[in-house]
Amino acid sequence: MRGRYEVERPLGRGGMGLVYLARDTRLSRPVAIKFLPPERAMSPVHRGRFLREARIAARLSHPHIVPIFSVGELGDIVFFVMAYVPGYTLGHRVRTRGPLSGPDTVRVLRETALALAHAHDQGVVHRDVKPDNILIDRSTGSSFVTDFGIARFGVGPISGSRTVLGTPEFMSPEQARGLALDARSDLYSLGVVGYYAASGRLPFDAEDPYVVMSHHVTDLPPALATVAPKTSPAVAALIDRCLEKDPAQRPQSGTHLADGLLAGPAAPHHVTRIRKALTWGRRWAVLAPLYLVAVGVVALPLVLARHLNLQGGLLLVVLAATWVVLLPPLLLAVAQLRRLFRRIITLSEPDNPAEPLADSA
Repeated sequence: MRGRYEVERPLGRGGMGLVYLARDTRLSRPVAIKFLPPERAMSPVHRGRFLREARIAARLSHPHIVPIFSVGELGDIVFFVMAYVPGYTLGHRVRTRGPLSGPDTVRVLRETALALAHAHDQGVVHRDVKPDNILIDRSTGSSFVTDFGIARFGVGPISGSRTVLGTPEFMSPEQARGLALDARSDLYSLGVVGYYAASGRLPFDAEDPYVVMSHHVTDLPPALATVAPKTSPAVAALIDRCLEKDPAQRPQSGTHLADGLLAGPAAPHHVTRIRKALTWGRRWAVLAPLYLVAVGVVALPLVLARHLNLQGGLLLVVLAATWVVLLPPLLLAVAQLRRLFRRIITLSEPDNPAEPLADSA
């Protein structure tokens, strides 16, 4: 490690270690290095779990999962090197600036759902999906899933009596009960993340983690629309579906959830009628001047010819002059009308969910 990486400053604490910003001197790029604290490195259980996190994450290659570059052991020092995401966690963003906008909520949920779908396809259940494990790139607004510290391959129960593996506020009912977990457990946790991102509050909260877990097992949270009324009804309903107690009632995969978010809400009936009217007006704004041009270039010269007794070549001259005079302003009017209607229709469209998230600074 010496000579290859220059540690610069701490970035935070992960589920099982300390994370530092460092520079890869060979490739001249910033990286994040996660260290297992020395007191834990002496424990075979913690050491094995830490290295397992690195191996699991290294198997996953997805645009919205933080990639692992290398793993190292130097005596009591155990670490792995991963990509540095210049930004902040989703948890920090909501805690410091409040709930996300509707489009930003959809974007974070969709990108995270796709990342989880990839992990699930590889047989990996994350088991600790929460806002502090979702990183937001400050410059692009893209989301990245990180911290696979308690992830596991396949499905199975939580080991240990009353052992809390995960974060109680974001646990699925089956995880809180120590039952077998699959992809749908992560989607429940992602539903809690969406609830929190859209409203700024948790569906269940208490000082005792076991009370929170009990709420997740037995109680229904308030419908998201009642605590985040600005969230579109379709998105709120989809997030509420993720929080169903029965896994069979939730979206069955991250891909299904992402597709549902991409479809978005249907436009209200009156909005649809307005857009249809604007489209009809735009079409006739183009056709009407063309009809006027057709009438003008034929009728006007004929009227002039009749009143002035024009014939032969002189009539052709008048026709040509009429076309030269009428065509440019009419074509310009057509272009201006098209531009006007295009702007009106654009203003009537919903916000673009691909806009980057606002910086937390």
